[in-house]
Amino acid sequence: MPPEVEELVARLQANDSTSKEFRWDVRWSNDTKWTFGGGDDMQALEQLANALRLNNNLEVLSLEGNYIGDEGMKILMTFFDNNITLQHLNLSYNKIGDDGIKTLEAFFRDSPSLQTLNLKENSFEIESVKLIANILRESVHLKHIELANCYIDYEGVKVLADALSGNSTLQYLGLNGNSIGDEGMKLLTDVIHNNSTLKSIMLSGNEFGNEGVKYLADAIEGNATLECLALGSNKNFGDEGLTFLTNSLRINSTLQCLELDNNEIGDEGLKLLADILGSDSSALKKVKLGNNNFSDTGKKYLTDALHDDKSSTILDFEKLSFGERK
Repeated sequence: MPPEVEELVARLQANDSTSKEFRWDVRWSNDTKWTFGGGDDMQALEQLANALRLNNNLEVLSLEGNYIGDEGMKILMTFFDNNITLQHLNLSYNKIGDDGIKTLEAFFRDSPSLQTLNLKENSFEIESVKLIANILRESVHLKHIELANCYIDYEGVKVLADALSGNSTLQYLGLNGNSIGDEGMKLLTDVIHNNSTLKSIMLSGNEFGNEGVKYLADAIEGNATLECLALGSNKNFGDEGLTFLTNSLRINSTLQCLELDNNEIGDEGLKLLADILGSDSSALKKVKLGNNNFSDTGKKYLTDALHDDKSSTILDFEKLSFGERK
């Protein structure tokens, strides 16, 4: 275990009242190679779990990219038996499967505090998705769940939609980079129709086209809580899909952030969007439009629409690959 990690673990074990966070995120580090998992020796993870059991101040535990796997989850979750303080848990990029999620789901039944769960980039079969659905049903505190790039398909979203229909706490649903498709979107938007807590839904890279966008547009028309919607990289739904969205945005007055990058949107689509941005009823404050097919003419439609009282609206034309961090 590197000295800097030993120091962090020692602070946890000492139950220092200032040690409210433990972060050892490897995935996006340029110089950190050491991980808690990824090998046969789980001694370091056992040391961490022992230290966590002695700490009653921890609010944030972030272990992104440590490859702890299912066996590591069994060790780590022993810490949660009596924990009443943890609020934010990041286990993204950790090679967690069905057995690991079973361990996590058992903890959630008793957690009185956990609000944020990040499981991004773990490969889940349908059994894991069912267990995550149980978490959505059982948790009375969970506000934020990140499930990007978890191989969730139509069958998976069917299970999640059923659980979400009875959930009244979730505010953020992250599903970027899955395989929901048009029919999966229909299931999800049926939930959105009646939901009054979700504020952000991330659906970029989910293999739906104009049909899926139309389902979504119908759902957001009467929704009064949704503030952020990510729809990038979805079968290039283009100007036709944007027509469905803008028709609904003439009625919706809460959506503030809209991500439409990499969808083959052209000048005509931007003209429709400009009409929305220029209206007094629009709440849009940021629109992402990178990697589309419009010209300077389309850009001008938008900039002309942002008159003085709309000058704070941000138009993001930067070109990013799907999944790239900005």
